[in-house]
Amino acid sequence: MSDIEKNYPFVTIEGNEVFLKPFLSFHKRKIGELNSNEIETLSNLKLEFDKFEKKVNEVFQKIENTENKGSFLVQLENFKKQIETINVSGNLEEIFTKLEQYEQQIKQQIEVNRTRNLEIKKALLEEAKILSESKNWHKASEEIKDLKLRWLKTGAVISEKKEELENSFQAYLNHFYSQKNELLENTQEHIDTYKKLIEQAKSKLEATLSKEIGEEMKAIQHQWNELPPIPKIQYNILHNEFIDVQNKFFNNFKKWIGQQRKHLNDEKQQKSIDLKINLIEKVKYLYQKIEDNHFDTITQLREEWKKSGIISPEKSEKFWDDFNYQIEKLLETQKLHKIEKNLLKNNSNTKKETIFIEKEKYLKKAIRIEKENLEKMTTNLGSFRINHKSTDFAQVMDSKTRMQERKLKVKQELLKLLN
Repeated sequence: MSDIEKNYPFVTIEGNEVFLKPFLSFHKRKIGELNSNEIETLSNLKLEFDKFEKKVNEVFQKIENTENKGSFLVQLENFKKQIETINVSGNLEEIFTKLEQYEQQIKQQIEVNRTRNLEIKKALLEEAKILSESKNWHKASEEIKDLKLRWLKTGAVISEKKEELENSFQAYLNHFYSQKNELLENTQEHIDTYKKLIEQAKSKLEATLSKEIGEEMKAIQHQWNELPPIPKIQYNILHNEFIDVQNKFFNNFKKWIGQQRKHLNDEKQQKSIDLKINLIEKVKYLYQKIEDNHFDTITQLREEWKKSGIISPEKSEKFWDDFNYQIEKLLETQKLHKIEKNLLKNNSNTKKETIFIEKEKYLKKAIRIEKENLEKMTTNLGSFRINHKSTDFAQVMDSKTRMQERKLKVKQELLKLLN
């Protein structure tokens, strides 16, 4: 193999002429003539190929890095046509094959996009159908502007559906605008309708506030949105006046609603307070039947307390402490009664002094234990507060401390009463 054949494998030389070898469906064709320097001629043909290949590869690179690949389809077609006539020496078969591959890839993507665009435009068509019958002219006009913009931004659809979709879309828009224009012809009559509605709204400012009046004003708002269109200048003036009335009314209405809610909350809270006071009194009543076992009754009262409702935190803590204090006192009183009952059971002649001494012994021991427990808890609580920053945790610990203080206070009170 000669050096020329080795370095320029895509061409043949016949006499004084250079021919491009056939490839794919392309026939052999003349691409140049040799001058006095054969290598220079072939080198120039190779150089022209390199320039062409570089341009093609740059487009391939853009296709890879671009979302909208369809815009390159014409360039690919032009490159393929150039290959039929371009006078170069190089691997045009490889370039042509790549051009067809990219062309096929783009056409497939275009097909997918057009199918997707068809679904999008069908959905937009449904929106147009609904808007075409809307009587809320001002709002619908703005929505139609947005709809038209979205329609234009949506790409092409399959060709056999394009005309049908465009005609349907335009028909819905024409229907809307024809109705709107028809109503605009009676402008003064419509302006009077706007003014009457404003007067209706103003009358609600003087009315005694109630839920019914609020609903009536909302109905007026709805009627306003259904009014026919009028020229923009007149509409803006009337709309500003209407909005001013609406703002005044609903500012007052919100305050009234707040007052009503506060009143209801106050009534509800008072009812809860009455229930809690009643439950505390029920516990106190049990002292009259100290000989009975009240465990089940106390359990029931605690369940009733849970259902007695929520009151303000500052009051809740006091009532909760009072309730538990009475229960704790009842339980301790029952223990003292049990001491007395057991002594008399063992010896019916047991002296009152002996009974007193046993009760006092029990209470003093219990007080000592409760004091020790409270001291430990207080010490530990200080340590816990340093290591635990949680507010919820602190609340739990405070609750436990109050419970321990309550136990101690109950026993101290009973000892005082005993003495």
